[in-house]
Amino acid sequence: MPFEVETDASDFAIAATLNQAGRPVAFFSRTLHGPEALHAAIEKEAQAIIETVRHWKHYLTGRRFTLKTDKLSVSFMFDKYQRSKMKNDKIMRWRMELSCFDFDIVYRPGRIQFLMLSRDHGVHQCVGIVAHSPKVIHHYVYY
Repeated sequence: MPFEVETDASDFAIAATLNQAGRPVAFFSRTLHGPEALHAAIEKEAQAIIETVRHWKHYLTGRRFTLKTDKLSVSFMFDKYQRSKMKNDKIMRWRMELSCFDFDIVYRPGRIQFLMLSRDHGVHQCVGIVAHSPKVIHHYVYY
C-alpha cells in the first residue's frame, strides 16, 4: 500500500502526517527557530517537505509515495516533470535531494473559510474562500 505525505507550514511551525490507506500512521512537527521564522512562506512550505522526507526516509526509500502540499508554487518547484531553471540555490539543493525518491507531488487546496457578505430579506450570502487559491464558492442560506 502506497504512502501519502501531507505537509504544511505556518509562521511558527512545520508539520506533516504520514498516511496509508487514508489513515494517519505517523505525525511530525517542529517549531521554527530564529531566522527560520523570517523566511518566505514558500520556503517554509518547501522546508516542511524536505524535513519530512528526511524524517521518514526509512519508510519512503525504495517506495513510490505521494506528497501533498497546499502551495501550488511548491508543487510546481518539486515536480519531477518540470524542467525550469531555479535561481534559488537552496531550492535547487533540495530538489536534487528529492530526486533520489520516487514520488508524485499533488496540490491540495487549503481549507475553505466562509465569510458572511450580506443579509438581504432573509437570504444570507456566504462566500467560501479557498486558502491559497483564487477559487471562490458562493453559498446561499435561506431563512
